Amino acid sequence: MSECMGYGKPVVASSLFKEIGSVDETIAYIFRKGCAPSLAETIHDVYSNYPEALRKASKALHRVKNISW
Repeated sequence: MSECMGYGKPVVASSLFKEIGSVDETIAYIFRKGCAPSLAETIHDVYSNYPEALRKASKALHRVKNISW
């Protein structure tokens, strides 16, 4: 997931990544794992709220830059 955040684009992640602590709602849009309608709704949310999505992407990029590889 860190690789995705490193591009500075909005991130859509399954709830699995939230469960393991890789992402949260401040840096990514999270959908219920295994639920296609939830994924579709989440993608729609990204496009409907693109300024917010870009703010989340900026936060994600900042977070990933502080990760020691």
